Amino acid sequence: MNAAERIFKCTFCCDTFKHKYDWSRHEKSLHLNMEEWICAPHGASVVLPLTGRVHCAYCSALDPTPEHLQQHNHLAHNVTDSTPRVFRRKDHLVQHLRLVHGLDTLPLIDDWKIESMPVVSRCGFCNMTLNSWDERKDHLAAHFREGKTMANWRGDHGFDPAVAARLTHAFPPYLLAHQATTLVPFSATDPASMDHTKQLLSQINSMTMAESTNQSEPNTDQGQENVISEAVPLATQHELDTFVLANVLTRHLSRFARQQMLAGIIPTDEMFQRESRRILYQNGDDEWNQTVADDPSWLQEFKEQTGFGGVSNS
Repeated sequence: MNAAERIFKCTFCCDTFKHKYDWSRHEKSLHLNMEEWICAPHGASVVLPLTGRVHCAYCSALDPTPEHLQQHNHLAHNVTDSTPRVFRRKDHLVQHLRLVHGLDTLPLIDDWKIESMPVVSRCGFCNMTLNSWDERKDHLAAHFREGKTMANWRGDHGFDPAVAARLTHAFPPYLLAHQATTLVPFSATDPASMDHTKQLLSQINSMTMAESTNQSEPNTDQGQENVISEAVPLATQHELDTFVLANVLTRHLSRFARQQMLAGIIPTDEMFQRESRRILYQNGDDEWNQTVADDPSWLQEFKEQTGFGGVSNS
């Protein structure tokens, strides 16, 4: 398909689409799925509109007794917190129904799905605040039809922290135009790209671990080294598995800054940018290699959140 026809650009990876529906479904299913599935959200005994009578939520049996409900292990959720009721994917709920409640035939569970929270965001093309996912979808689609691409995007998505925590397989949006020109553009639908990115993020984490272990300062005692280790933990396995690049780099740059300050060096914006390029591209001097640290708003937010807000910008 002609690339010019694929006007709808994913704002989380380098995939492009011809149709608005396919683009929106891709973003929601692969990058930011806000749906949650709750086991028996209306209780174990429910009134079905079709009959007007009380049925078992698990098997639709009429007028279920407490003994009948216990056959489905309904009280499992009340006995221990280790048995979850809320799932991010439908197939996980189905697995739960089979393993915990012993169901061979599944009940109708379409109304067991909920949207966990509204998605408030910002438009990187015009900076407008968007108050729902549907508003975001329609608003960004209009920009794409006007000819906008991710090269025109400025800043981050502006998600609330709870929403941002649910992101998966996501590059910062303002880096996607540059990322699309690399030898292996990041794509959430290309297994080769996903494998390449997973190796890259694991490599960043390994480099951070090795440098934190090997690097020691002559005037730094063991207690101070422990402060570094405890204050800035390595990227979690969840962050590596979900390919959230900015989180992995944030942790590395936090360690880098603390090590510099213990050595008596106040890190500058240029130092953060060079270190970010070095760790991501193994070349800190090539300014054509863009990273999250080259975005002024991200860099300022990083310094404020990590306690380096007072460092020099020169």
